[in-house]
Amino acid sequence: NPSGPRGREAVEAIDESFAASVRRQYAFDQSISRAHIGSLSGGLDSRMDAFVAYEEGFRERVNFTFGAPGCADMQIAQEMARALVQPQLTVGLTGGAYLKDFTRYACVLNGGISIGFLAAHGSFAVSQVNWERYGILHSGQLGDALFGSFLLGPQVSAPNPKLGTQSDLFADEVTERKAQIAAEFGSHEMFMFYVRGLLLVNGGNASYFPYTIPVSPFLDTEFAQLAFSIPAEERWENKLYAEWIRIKRTRAGEFVWNKSAAKLSSKL
Repeated sequence: NPSGPRGREAVEAIDESFAASVRRQYAFDQSISRAHIGSLSGGLDSRMDAFVAYEEGFRERVNFTFGAPGCADMQIAQEMARALVQPQLTVGLTGGAYLKDFTRYACVLNGGISIGFLAAHGSFAVSQVNWERYGILHSGQLGDALFGSFLLGPQVSAPNPKLGTQSDLFADEVTERKAQIAAEFGSHEMFMFYVRGLLLVNGGNASYFPYTIPVSPFLDTEFAQLAFSIPAEERWENKLYAEWIRIKRTRAGEFVWNKSAAKLSSKL
């Protein structure tokens, strides 16, 4: 089990490291004289990037949201953008137009390593933005994965190659190979972070590359190493994540969390 900081010490360390990661990434935009743009949804990860960036002095930012018009993600993101007094750029996904160039989005640009329709809708939305004035696309990608979403319990457990499969269609043909891959990881969390997080979720970013480069402060090497050094029981069920927001970044908890349909502050 990792033996990193616990309790309040962990909260302070996480907050300091995350803020440093945000500053590094936003400073890149400034170094190339481009405006800041960041994805914003009703989840926790993207709002942490947005609110911490604001509190670190990067207040001139455009918030980018895409989805079905009127959905919870769109509504919550718009509320947060208004609170930050920042413009909101929205792309509505209706009528399945984003599937018209499905092959290019899902296969050519990312080699087919991500779920097709997910890569297609994200790439389509990004393609609707005029990127001449913007720098990198800031996001909170895989934040929850560092705070326990891939843990099976409050203790470190061995990899389970049966979990995390998107489809069982060819399960029998790849069972042996999956077991071999899983055996290369020291824990189930690390196995899932690699195959589901970096390969599947993060792999979908390749379809954005013709337009921009997505970055996440959660995937900053120093921050990720710190987060994974914190014992599993501290991160289990996003416990540390919630404590961090409650203690250090309270404003981010004042808006509804789409996962629970309630304000995070009301759940603590």
